[in-house]
Amino acid sequence: MQSNILIAGFRNQCIDRLVKIIETAAISEKMSVSTLDLPACGNKIKKRYQKLLCITDGNVIPDCTHIHSADLLISAGAKFSEDLNDYLTENSWVITDASTFENILNYPERQEEYKKIKLRKNHILINATDIATHHGDDRISGLVLLGAASNLLPLTESDFVKSIYKVFLAKKEELIKINIDSFRQGKIAAKEY
Repeated sequence: MQSNILIAGFRNQCIDRLVKIIETAAISEKMSVSTLDLPACGNKIKKRYQKLLCITDGNVIPDCTHIHSADLLISAGAKFSEDLNDYLTENSWVITDASTFENILNYPERQEEYKKIKLRKNHILINATDIATHHGDDRISGLVLLGAASNLLPLTESDFVKSIYKVFLAKKEELIKINIDSFRQGKIAAKEY
């Protein structure tokens, strides 16, 4: 089995952290992982990055360079989902933040963006930034979205929690707890969606 996950629209550091969490969890379960950086989108001031992450069972290391579709897109906002339509199939899941950062002139109306997402049969649209802000830091919205997407990945909640702990091990215990709580709140929000 192979899972192709596209992570897009976040700052580079956030994408790298999300990839590291998924990668650490997958490797701990004896899965193989590879990644591919995709061209950045956005303007020079607010450039956003995107990365493709491929996970397979066993020892066969997946080759992301030949992947042209994603099973799952974790996106910082609806606009990024639209920008990556070429990677999405009819059955792809889109997990995205309902909050938007309107960094371009003539930014599309939120409701129009939401309609486009809701046309997809497989989607979860949650207020990840609001949930993250409630936990003290809007920069952890990616972890909220990872929590929302976690049931669609071949890993358990326990795998993710252990991985978050490992990735943030050098940080204060309070920060680790906030990140794990944010992940769990994303899981809850996805179930309620």
